[in-house]
Amino acid sequence: MRINAELEIALTVTLTEAGSRRHAYAGLEHLLVALLIDDTTRSVMRHAGADVDALRRRLDAYLDAETALPVAADDDDEPRLTVGLRRVLASAAQHAEAVGKAEVAPTDVLVSLFDETDSPAVAMLVEAGATRLDVVTYLAHGTARTSPAGSGGAPSPGAGAAADGYDGGPAAAGDPLAAYTRDLTAAGRAGE
Repeated sequence: MRINAELEIALTVTLTEAGSRRHAYAGLEHLLVALLIDDTTRSVMRHAGADVDALRRRLDAYLDAETALPVAADDDDEPRLTVGLRRVLASAAQHAEAVGKAEVAPTDVLVSLFDETDSPAVAMLVEAGATRLDVVTYLAHGTARTSPAGSGGAPSPGAGAAADGYDGGPAAAGDPLAAYTRDLTAAGRAGE
């Protein structure tokens, strides 16, 4: 399975990030920093409810303070991918292939990242406000947990319905059925 240009850039940034910190291994935290650079992935994270700026600050603080990560012996040593990162990439490739995609994208990697439940990167992502369900829901249906501007506003329960031209009206806010359906009997009586 091929990786697309955006994911190739993200993986290069992952290795560069680990190398610049003189870490012997590039892990999921380095990958998440790289994914935050990709515009599409950053937008998905925002729509899924993540505070992207807070997440980036948390990741930087973690990587700056992390003393348990092995340090490269020589500045010329290129960091190696951790087992967890390789597992995430393999999972993303399997998922992309299963849904008929020709290439693996950063968003596929983002979804697969959530499988690594013991990872500090995933804990920070969830702490920032995004869950796997939020990410998958946004990718599959375009339904954002937050306002489209990503301002962290109130959830938009009718977001998916608005995409097909029906916003549900005022009743949609309190009634899930009204948010995603239209009363055809009432519309017929109204001559629509």
